[in-house]
Amino acid sequence: MADYRGFRISEIHVICGVGPDDEEGIPAIMTEYGPVPLVASDKVRLEQITIMAQTISDRTGQTFKVVRFTHREDVGELTKRPPLEKGKHYLVTISVDGGIKREEIEGSPPIEQLNEIVGGPIELVPLFNTYERLPCVAFCNEEGKLPPTVLEDNITAHLLWEQAVGRKIVEDRLVGPIAIIVGPPSFLSTL
Repeated sequence: MADYRGFRISEIHVICGVGPDDEEGIPAIMTEYGPVPLVASDKVRLEQITIMAQTISDRTGQTFKVVRFTHREDVGELTKRPPLEKGKHYLVTISVDGGIKREEIEGSPPIEQLNEIVGGPIELVPLFNTYERLPCVAFCNEEGKLPPTVLEDNITAHLLWEQAVGRKIVEDRLVGPIAIIVGPPSFLSTL
């Protein structure tokens, strides 16, 4: 584990890609753990990401800005959650903003509740059969990618789906809120 004693972030530098209408986005480098944004909180890392962005610019013609943010506002804190217990039943919901809500349940949630979570009729997410190393079934909105619905991509759920499958999934994507039911196989087979 990293030792952060005595270190407090007072400013952040971000490499921003600039679009034709001056819109901005944060580019990321793909790693085996997923995308890593070009963000730095110290001089050494800033030099590293600046070199990366310059290399990308030289190869692609993309324009980048180096932006410094100095206003600090603590807006929340993340701590380790207790692990889900093997043998118990859980309903996990993953919103498109990355929020994960976990609750212990007694039995199978009614289909109406699952429809409400995903915002429409449910569809089983293929091969999404483990969550935190426990057996599960996952549901998405069956119409989430169809006009006029077209729900926002759920990046957190997609990364968890890739983790369950054990590979990068590029042929499909998860959209909208996702409902996951976790429990022993004997319970999941009754759904």
